[in-house]
Amino acid sequence: MIFSIAVVVPWRTRQTPTVAGLPALKGKGCASACTWPPPVAHILFIVALHLAQDEEVDRRLADDPLALLIGMLLHDDQHPVERAFMAPVRLAERLGVERLTVTHLCEVDMGLLTAAFAKVPVLHPFPAVKAQRVRRLCEHLTRGYGGDGARVWADPLAWVVLARLRELPGFDRQKAQIFLALLGKRLGVRPQGWQAAAGRYGTEDVFLSVADISDDVSLGRVRQYRKRLVPEASEPAWSTGPAAAGPAQTAG
Repeated sequence: MIFSIAVVVPWRTRQTPTVAGLPALKGKGCASACTWPPPVAHILFIVALHLAQDEEVDRRLADDPLALLIGMLLHDDQHPVERAFMAPVRLAERLGVERLTVTHLCEVDMGLLTAAFAKVPVLHPFPAVKAQRVRRLCEHLTRGYGGDGARVWADPLAWVVLARLRELPGFDRQKAQIFLALLGKRLGVRPQGWQAAAGRYGTEDVFLSVADISDDVSLGRVRQYRKRLVPEASEPAWSTGPAAAGPAQTAG
């Protein structure tokens, strides 16, 4: 587990240090009531990630919006939490880069990207489908956010953030709400009305999704909840080769 006392979100940009991703938007046509300095609700107090069950990987996830988005995209009922969020680091290694970038994932040959997903152990039981979704996600971030994933949630209003998340390829309403709850509960990104916008996933002291994982015990409780919902998803085909297509996803 990682705990860091801070007053800024740990995602860094090339331009300026970031508080909830807002400095990068100053003077760049930020929608709605985007202001600087940001609302108090955006200030981070504690960072705690325990998603990949690997201290270094969790640290990288807390520092890299794109990796966090890709991990969330890959997480569904066919894929355990820790393997989904470990996947961005493994993908970078297989592509021969230190850190994934939107530009590289948009430009890399699609065959190479699919092969990186399909290499055993596969990054998802349906590697071709997920490789294509990662490409589409990066294209969307390029068109709408200048390639900066943190700009997706750089708005003081939670309903705006939720709408932006729902527009991301591979994100339905449930996954968008879970990711919004993850930002608020684990990373201190709390736009106004975030708990209401996140629905039941924004509730405190529950164990419904990745937003509620803070240690081994809570990971186990979230896993048990998911098994009750989808018993057959408890042991996905992790070490097998690629499949042609994927089923409908349900994040948790």
